[in-house]
Amino acid sequence: MIAEGGTEYGHMVTIARSNQPFGPFESHPNNPFLTHRSSASPIQATGHADLVQYIDGSWWTVFLGIRPAPIPFSGKHHHLGRETFLAPVDWDEEGWPIIGAQVELEMDGRTLKIENKEQLGCKDDFMETDLDLSWNFLRNPCKESWSLTDRPGFLTLYGSSTSLNDLGLQAFVSRRQQHFDCKVSTFLEFSPTEEREEAGLTVFMNERFHYEIALGVRDGVKKVFLRRRIGSLWKVESEHEYGEESIILTVHADAKSYTFIRLR
Repeated sequence: MIAEGGTEYGHMVTIARSNQPFGPFESHPNNPFLTHRSSASPIQATGHADLVQYIDGSWWTVFLGIRPAPIPFSGKHHHLGRETFLAPVDWDEEGWPIIGAQVELEMDGRTLKIENKEQLGCKDDFMETDLDLSWNFLRNPCKESWSLTDRPGFLTLYGSSTSLNDLGLQAFVSRRQQHFDCKVSTFLEFSPTEEREEAGLTVFMNERFHYEIALGVRDGVKKVFLRRRIGSLWKVESEHEYGEESIILTVHADAKSYTFIRLR
């Protein structure tokens, strides 16, 4: 089984078979047997599939794809990253896998048993000693940069000299954005005293593209500020003196934009 056609909108999956590992191989007569190229499907760039068999004998494919943002202008734009999709698989009389026409956002689960259907971690009060599986680290996790036990009921982050613009190990715990329309909030307690001491909430794509709303010391004064970096350009969009030790930072997202809000 092969992922080919690039990892963008021409992505596809082809398959071939043989009686021995070194061939010769016979191609699936309907290759590519999974692709959404040249379609208006809300799922695009489908590829990198695996075939799995459930305990009841049914077959499924797990594969990667993207969801272009549903916004009314030309071109296809996506910012949720590559996501995992699941679709049922049938087999024809010749023994070839068949996925069907196209994979939909919602499909019949057939005999698949769905457990723990509720979304993981919609709210986290950090009362456990281990992070929920919905949380992610950037690159390799650094155990010394965070704790759930030093202050029960809080996620404690210990800063380093590595910023969001660097490729090192930051004090960074995150959630992948799963929805075009969503709201993300955090209650932050932070008392910076030196320049470059910062903590806050970021919308992060990579070290060259990110927005953040945060508390920090700027020109000797504690402030809440909104900053953005786009490629080689970065700018503090707004900043205000802030004397409190706690703050609520919020990001509202829709398909087109992010809105940053701070509350005492």
